[in-house]
Amino acid sequence: MKFIYILLISIISLISCSKEKTISKNDLPFEIKVYISEHFPNNPILQASVEENFSSKEYEVILKDNITVEFDAKDKVKEIKANTKLPNSVIAKPILDYVKTNFRNNIITKWELDKRKQEVKINNGISLEFDLSGNFIKIDD
Repeated sequence: MKFIYILLISIISLISCSKEKTISKNDLPFEIKVYISEHFPNNPILQASVEENFSSKEYEVILKDNITVEFDAKDKVKEIKANTKLPNSVIAKPILDYVKTNFRNNIITKWELDKRKQEVKINNGISLEFDLSGNFIKIDD
């Protein structure tokens, strides 16, 4: 019985393990390369990596000026982080308008998307949550 239990745990561990490896920018999916070139034309790719799980791949791309862009298994952007202002083109207009109106002296340095919401972080450390349409939900310190 112990053998079956140990074998089962070993199999589950192997299946759930993910492997991350550095890849060439040429090995990135076409959609990711297009996204980077459209929104970050002045920030060339410095490093790219892929995290392979049992059934999917996720990508992380590091650009010039310490910008990190993460993509989900469907090659859609899910997170962008920078030490400087993110381009307006990567933020939904309602979110940009909200930040410009309520935080005039601040800039957006991080954007994140999940299944139910978007979150931005501004350079004063405050995180703001929005629904998928860009409607303000709450301040999340």
